[in-house]
Amino acid sequence: MEIRWVVDNALNFAPHAAVFALAVAAYAIFGRHWSLAIGSLLVVVVAGAYIARSDTLLAQAQECGPAPRLSVATFNVQAGGADLEAFARFVEERDVDIVVLQEMTPRASFGARALYDSYPFGAASQPRWIEILSRVPLESVESFHVPAQAEDRRIWRVALTEPFATDLYFLHGMTPRDALHHGIRGDQFAVLEGLLEGTSTPAIVAGDMNATVLDPAFSGLLRATDLQTAVDGRRDSASWPSGLGFLGVRIDHVLQRGFEVCAVDRGPSFGSDHRPVIVELAAPLPA
Repeated sequence: MEIRWVVDNALNFAPHAAVFALAVAAYAIFGRHWSLAIGSLLVVVVAGAYIARSDTLLAQAQECGPAPRLSVATFNVQAGGADLEAFARFVEERDVDIVVLQEMTPRASFGARALYDSYPFGAASQPRWIEILSRVPLESVESFHVPAQAEDRRIWRVALTEPFATDLYFLHGMTPRDALHHGIRGDQFAVLEGLLEGTSTPAIVAGDMNATVLDPAFSGLLRATDLQTAVDGRRDSASWPSGLGFLGVRIDHVLQRGFEVCAVDRGPSFGSDHRPVIVELAAPLPA
């Protein structure tokens, strides 16, 4: 388990390793250090092949037809560190239908009045940690137990009928900071996989997964359930840490299957170490 935890976390940064190895290769070639150059280029090739393998897990934004649309945002507010009034203005300007929040502590909820005013429908874990806010009615709300974990690590499912019928799942993946917590996140993925595997109905999953599509545990979930993460044409542009720009990684996701991805946007940090991710989905046109 210790080795799996280290490997899974390291592979999230495969693109960074490839860029570093390419820089080392250039230096080695210039200095005629041929063994180092060959070794570095081998790392580039292996990392590139591994990264390319994940392309099937990405759903690129494209021009959508006249089908009904739903806009979903996910944002980790860093235990109430974010300016939720500014975030409320941001999602209002972008006409977001559903907002999924992680690390939404009771203290954070006091600063979310503007959000609550704009989104009359919602549900939250108790104790408060993960929350969904919606402009469209939530027809049903269920949560699914993750072994040995509190309610804030459960998998949640809401049923929607507007603007089209679908199920939306949301969660906050455990930070895999050690082997134990990596295993807990694996248990969360297993519960979600059990809910979705073997079905083919359209579905949406949103939240901070604490994993990129290069993480073997996360990519295994996506392959088993036919989910894809929505991206904006720049592969999977970073959402964390918010201040590192292209040096960061995408661990906040809106996953989908059975929909067209019309647009993907990222906001600023609003004081959080995460950036919100907003995805607009369109229901497929009838065959």
